[in-house]
Amino acid sequence: MGVRDYFVPESFILALHKMKGFKALTKAHQARMAFYVWVSGTHKSRHKKHEGYMSIGYMDLERGFGRGGFKAINDALGIFEVTENWSWSIKGKQVSDKMKATKAYKPTEPVQIIKDKYLAKGKEQITRLITMEGKAIRTLPEAVASKDLDGVTATAWREAKPFNAIPVDLDKMRELFQHLERMLLKKTGDLFHDAEVDDIAYRIEHLGQLIRLAHTDVAGRGKIVHRYAEGRTGRLYASGVSLQTAPRIIRKAALHGLYDYDVENCHYAIFSQLAARYEYKCEAISYYLTHKKEVRQQIAAEVGISGEQAKMCLLALMFGARLSEWQGNAIPQEIGTRAGALFTNPLFKGIADDIMEGRKIILDRWEKRRTTLLNDMGKAVGLKEPANVRLAHIIQGLEAKALKAAINLYPDEIVLLMHDGFVAKRRLDVPLIENAIYEATGLRLEVAGAEITLPADLDFSKV
Repeated sequence: MGVRDYFVPESFILALHKMKGFKALTKAHQARMAFYVWVSGTHKSRHKKHEGYMSIGYMDLERGFGRGGFKAINDALGIFEVTENWSWSIKGKQVSDKMKATKAYKPTEPVQIIKDKYLAKGKEQITRLITMEGKAIRTLPEAVASKDLDGVTATAWREAKPFNAIPVDLDKMRELFQHLERMLLKKTGDLFHDAEVDDIAYRIEHLGQLIRLAHTDVAGRGKIVHRYAEGRTGRLYASGVSLQTAPRIIRKAALHGLYDYDVENCHYAIFSQLAARYEYKCEAISYYLTHKKEVRQQIAAEVGISGEQAKMCLLALMFGARLSEWQGNAIPQEIGTRAGALFTNPLFKGIADDIMEGRKIILDRWEKRRTTLLNDMGKAVGLKEPANVRLAHIIQGLEAKALKAAINLYPDEIVLLMHDGFVAKRRLDVPLIENAIYEATGLRLEVAGAEITLPADLDFSKV
C-alpha cells in the first residue's frame, strides 16, 4: 500500500501540537508521526519480542523521513521510546545488518497522555482524514487499494464494488466506552480482574479511536472509512485502526442491529473437500465438522484446557503448528505444559494425522507452474516454501474467492469484510449465497448468520 492508503484524523494531529516542536514539522512529517502514534496500540503493530512496543520497518522510516530523519526528530521531540537493539531474526535465521527489520517503539508517557485525553473527550467534532503525505482525503476512496501489501499492483479484487463506509451505532459505542472506563477504575483486588486491566485499556483505546473515525467529513457522522489491501493469498486486510481487527465486544456494540455472517469452520471444510477431490477421505476431520462443539469440549475436558483453547489449537494445527512441546511453538504458547497431553489425545491426533496425509495429497495433485503454484485468487507461492505455507496459500485463496462471490451477489448490502465472513445491512438469502460460493469455488460451504445484538441492559461484561 502507498502513503495515500493510510490516514489519521486531522484532529489528532492538532492534539499533538501540544508537544513543543511538533507544529514546526512539515505537514507530511506531522501526519506520519501522528499515524505511528495512532496505530501504536493495535494488535497488528505489536512487536513480537517487546511487550507493549510496536514495530516500524526501517525502510518505512527512511522513505518517510530520509536516512536518519526519524531519529533526529524523535531525539528532539521525544515522541517514542526506542529499544537499543535491532530484532534481526527471520524464520529463525540470523540475517545481515542490511536486513535488520525493526527496533521496538512505544509512545513516551507525555505522548500517551495526549492520546488518552484526545480519545476520552466527550464531544467529537467532524474532522478531516489526512494521508501520510500530509494531504486531506477529499472523496471517499476505493475500498481496495491499488497496490497490495507487497507494493505490487492489485488485481484479485479489481472488479469488487466498494464497501468502505461502515455504518455504526455511536450511542452503543459510547455506552461501551463508559462501561469499560468504569471497569478500569474499579478496584476489586480480584486477581482475575487485575490481570485483565491491560486488555480493558486496549479496548478503551481501540473503541475511542473508532468513535473518532466515525466523525469524518468524507464519510459523515456515524460511518467509518475502511481501506483494504490484498495480502499474498488474496485475503483483504483493513489498514490502520479498523473494525476488522476490533475485539468482538466492540464489533457487537458498533455493528448493533446489522447482520453477521461467516463460513462454518471454513478452513477445515475447505481442506476436507479438497482432499476428497483427490480421493482422500478425512474421517477424523469429517467427524469434527459434524460434531464441532462436542469434539472441542471432549478434547478440552480430556486435556485440561478451555474449549476456546481447543478451538485455537485445532486452527493452529491446520496451518502447520508443530507437534512439539518446545515453548516457542504456537500450541505450547497457547496452552503451556498441557501440550504433551494434547498431542497424544486420540481425537486431536486423528485430526493431525488427517492433515498430514491430506496435505501431502493436495499439494502433490494441485496444478503447478515451473517454480510456483497459483491459488484460486491468482496469487502465486513458491514451490520451495514449506508445505504448511503452500497449503495455507491454497485454502486462504479459496476462502477469499468464496467471500468475493458473496460480495458480488450483495454489493450494496455487505459493509464489512472479515477473513471468513462479512457483515451486512440486512438479513440475506443464505442458500443463495451458498450456491454462489459453490459456483465460484466448487465447494459446498455452509454459511451461518444472525443479527448482531446486545443485552437490553447493556451489561457488556456478560456479552
